[in-house]
Amino acid sequence: MENSLGKLIGSGGTADVYEWTNNEVIKVFKPYVHTEVIENEEYIGRMLNETKLGIPRYIKTIELNNTLAIVYERAYGRTLAEILIETTDKSNIAANFARVHYEINQCYIDNLPTQNSMFHWRISRMRNNLEKDIKKVEELINSIPIENKLCHGDFHPLNILVDCDKYIILDWNGCCSGNPMLDVGWSYLTLNSPSIEAIYGENMANITKEFSNEYLKYYCQYANIDKHEILKYLPLAAIRRLDDNLSCETDNSKYENNWLKNVIFENL
Repeated sequence: MENSLGKLIGSGGTADVYEWTNNEVIKVFKPYVHTEVIENEEYIGRMLNETKLGIPRYIKTIELNNTLAIVYERAYGRTLAEILIETTDKSNIAANFARVHYEINQCYIDNLPTQNSMFHWRISRMRNNLEKDIKKVEELINSIPIENKLCHGDFHPLNILVDCDKYIILDWNGCCSGNPMLDVGWSYLTLNSPSIEAIYGENMANITKEFSNEYLKYYCQYANIDKHEILKYLPLAAIRRLDDNLSCETDNSKYENNWLKNVIFENL
């Protein structure tokens, strides 16, 4: 062990993030996270280091307490979620959030995992849960126009730091090349999760729900598409989320799973 862990600065379903050095943080994965997941994040980090996205750089992967951990460049700022709670101009925040997401989705990066292969893999894992609707799911995923645009995979206000007017996007471990409609659908789904009310209260849930609708409106304006072109693919975002939840139980999964099943089966 090269350094002792510093202050805990972030916690998620698969990992905790600690201070490491003055300019670095370390992402320590939970015991149930498979080695190949960590190695995939390392691979993505190396790919993104070659870009000009202005995001925290991947530094190295080390062994820590008999497991792998990833060291990243440290970024500073307040989360967009904190700012969203405090501001009275939530529509302007939604417009900026949508603009930044749209700009990301206009990028192309070679050699990233493909969205299509990822979703087919997810569906194969969820086949028993999808029961008689598996054919409808396969038809839906095969109807998505194939694109090779950069998709973040988990774009939401807790994964964005704001430093002055600069947005710094974190947690790229789920990024891929694909169609932005699924990327936007995931963000919209996340902002409407019932876990928000269960964990943070009714007021926060109302804020994020209103924010999600404003975000979707602005994104569609930037992309010149109708919102229903995104919403019709929500069952696929819900399948991905349900697969995550069934793989490891978190606070989110306790509140989300029945809701996700309704999103899937009522919208196919």
